[in-house]
Amino acid sequence: TTWFDPGRLGSGRPRPYALRELSVGPGGRTLTASLRVFGRVPQQDVLLGALRRAGAMGFGAKRVRGTLAQLLAVGGGESVPVVDGGQLLAPLPEPSPLTTLFLSVPQQPRLLLASPMQLGRTDDPITGADLLSSTIRRLHALAAEQGQRIDQRWPDPGAVRLIESELSWVEGSRWSRRQRARIGLGGWMGSMVLDGAEEFHELVAAAEVIQVGRNTSAGLGAIAIDRASC
Repeated sequence: TTWFDPGRLGSGRPRPYALRELSVGPGGRTLTASLRVFGRVPQQDVLLGALRRAGAMGFGAKRVRGTLAQLLAVGGGESVPVVDGGQLLAPLPEPSPLTTLFLSVPQQPRLLLASPMQLGRTDDPITGADLLSSTIRRLHALAAEQGQRIDQRWPDPGAVRLIESELSWVEGSRWSRRQRARIGLGGWMGSMVLDGAEEFHELVAAAEVIQVGRNTSAGLGAIAIDRASC
């Protein structure tokens, strides 16, 4: 679990977290999830209670139950083992500002859409302007949820062009406990190369952290900047 404070980037009601990775261990006996949490550090008993209730309620259509065995929290430049062996060891660390993760962005960034991304339109592939506009809206919504405001203004994303786009629609689904049925989680995956994005490098880096589009709390909208190609 990693904390970030979107208000410290510069100055809606989204879920204040994004699922980054989910893996099942050998024999299906362990489930490991990587969450990125945005905003103020939640009360420790609230967070741990939510994780433990999730395990008690079970996962998937068969409601497979489990217990919280380990929680490693990353924030404020440190990695803290909060829970190990089911035992509470330490308090949660302070959040990291997003700017600590703004690594170098290539002049013409190649973006890898690592999990399905849906920005509302499903018939046409995502454009650079779509991606940047959605990132701006998500940053403002995350900050507003914390009672903060981002004062920074960016140019019109419409000036950004795609010089390469290799995207394809991928179907996916998840089990909905509330609806007692599987619901669609399709989206675009692949890669795109942006041109004219020099004034948006901060946004590109932010999109890699916060994830963009629908159902980020279910792991969708994950982006990776291909720095190896620059």
